[in-house]
Amino acid sequence: MNTIKRCQQLGEMTYFIRSLATVSTDQWRKPIAEGKWSAIEVVAHLHFWDRYLVEYALPDDFTRETWSELTIENMNRKASIWACSGVSCHEVIKQFLTFREGLLRFLNRMPPEDWGRTLRMGKHTLTLAEYIQEAIDHDQHHRSQLEGCFSENLKGGFVP
Repeated sequence: MNTIKRCQQLGEMTYFIRSLATVSTDQWRKPIAEGKWSAIEVVAHLHFWDRYLVEYALPDDFTRETWSELTIENMNRKASIWACSGVSCHEVIKQFLTFREGLLRFLNRMPPEDWGRTLRMGKHTLTLAEYIQEAIDHDQHHRSQLEGCFSENLKGGFVP
């Protein structure tokens, strides 16, 4: 898949999140399923991964050692704590959109050869292109969860 298509697909989550503007704070704060995160924690989770990529991995030319120290569990825990800390749903969504759009601008300006550069995350190694494809798949997984949550919980069905 080419880089333009990847960026378009990665950007789809911003349109989806914007489409949920009418969802109430109470709905955002409800768990997506029993024993799962709230919908706003899911958005915070996506934001934290984008923020990490924008602030640490990409600017340092993929060499920052922090990637090797990163644990998925720690990143996810921090996102959940932040989303439940009293920060407004509006702020979580705003931060997600800001960082995702910044990431997309950065990726759209990146030379094609850089998409093949290697990232190390813990014990895993993958190219930037592979990482972005995983992020796209990850977005689709969470979008499905959010669609299910809001279609079941909102009167009138799914929010377009």
